[in-house]
Amino acid sequence: MSPRKIILLSAAFTIFICAGFIVVRYSYLFNKSLFSGTSTEVIYIDENGFSPNKIEIGVNSKVIFKNTDTREHWPASNIHPSHEIYPEFDPKKPLKPGEEWSFVFKRSGIWKFHDHYYPQLAGTITVSKDEKGNNTPFDFPRPRSGQVVQDKQTKKDEEDFENLPLVEKNSDKILTDNILLKAYVKQYGVAEAMASIIKLSNYGSSVDCHQQAHEIGRVGYKLSGSLTFEQCDAACHSGCYHGAMEGFLNQKGTENLAENINQICETFETSFGTFECLHGVGHGVLAYLDYDMPATIEECAKLKDNFSHTSCYGGMFMENILTGLGYGANKESHSTTWLNNTDPYFPCNAMSQEYEVQFQCYQMQTSWMLKITNYDFDKVAQYCLKAPEGYKQVCFKSLGRDAGGQTLRNPDSIIKICSAMPSENDYIDQCYKGAVNVIIDFWGPNLKGQASELCKKIINATHKNNCYSSIAERISGLSNDKNIREMICNTFELTYQKLCRIYTN
Repeated sequence: MSPRKIILLSAAFTIFICAGFIVVRYSYLFNKSLFSGTSTEVIYIDENGFSPNKIEIGVNSKVIFKNTDTREHWPASNIHPSHEIYPEFDPKKPLKPGEEWSFVFKRSGIWKFHDHYYPQLAGTITVSKDEKGNNTPFDFPRPRSGQVVQDKQTKKDEEDFENLPLVEKNSDKILTDNILLKAYVKQYGVAEAMASIIKLSNYGSSVDCHQQAHEIGRVGYKLSGSLTFEQCDAACHSGCYHGAMEGFLNQKGTENLAENINQICETFETSFGTFECLHGVGHGVLAYLDYDMPATIEECAKLKDNFSHTSCYGGMFMENILTGLGYGANKESHSTTWLNNTDPYFPCNAMSQEYEVQFQCYQMQTSWMLKITNYDFDKVAQYCLKAPEGYKQVCFKSLGRDAGGQTLRNPDSIIKICSAMPSENDYIDQCYKGAVNVIIDFWGPNLKGQASELCKKIINATHKNNCYSSIAERISGLSNDKNIREMICNTFELTYQKLCRIYTN
């Protein structure tokens, strides 16, 4: 073969290879189904729920929801009822019998969904980058799409907060107008907004403030990021935590959940702030996972240390019981299957027997025991005496927390309840300890002499000493400012101020 022919054949072969590469590359760009594992899946909805309720697909795959029931159904992204985790994943209206709705998933992740009308019906769609979860072929280096999306989202958030009206403090209009509520959060902050809706709703007795608290958490997260978890509280059925978790998941996505949670809670300067963040995460993750407690325990257990695990477990158990106690009897409510009206020890006796899990469960369980006994503290004390060995004391501490909560932290009422506890095994002291904790947790860094007022009224010297010790051992976690610590110590009776300084110095 002549050199000329060899050169021509080599050139033709090179052109063929390059052309093939270009075809593949552009075929990938304009028809990603070639490599991304895209598909079309159908999920049927009837009175029994979604079928199948778990699927795995690739990015850009289509899922068709078909209503085969005689009732309307409304598939949508978690968290119920706002659908803020993946807000586009929402038909914005119910599907009538025989109707269908389709959605193309453009974001990888684990996407929980539910029926807006029947939130106990739920499912999971796992979206991978391709059918094997790998990067697609010929995916050349380029700016991270996640960063671009985040930049756009940040710009959108800034636009959302432009030109908001000024709102008078404690205006009752924030209960019915989300624009004014958003403006209120921007103007006064998350903590003040929560305090206002609690007051305006008569502590939830005249208005179920859960959805307003959701909105405060969502707006707060856009304004302050992870600091919102410290600024929220568990009032209004923990809606603020839920909303903040929605904002967090909407920003971070659902992949590497535990790793991202560790990051958001590492910014706080005090152990109290870190605890409140992790506790709030427990609330939010349980709601995100459709009140699947075993799955939430797994997520909490992925956090970095024992303190993180237990703080998260505690928030999870509180969220479970608060949901059972009164989340609002309407179609837009949360629901849990992890409570029982006849078994006072459920769910503690039906899940992981790991000590930290059991301890945190019994540290909240008396709230449910009181509910099923019509708030009979004496009867619940008998339940605590029959709790498993190793968890009796924490059960009485839980009962003290409830004594503080049910009496709105009134010292005389707390003493009446705790002094009636069995005298053996420090059960009375544990009751007082739980009451002290709920007072401290209520006031947080703003604590002054509120907890000390309880200890001052206790007559028994041993119980009084232990009461003050319970306060003293928590002060260092509230503030790094020695002057603030000293101020709290000065609210102790003179005899016990030295005890306080042993802990705080």
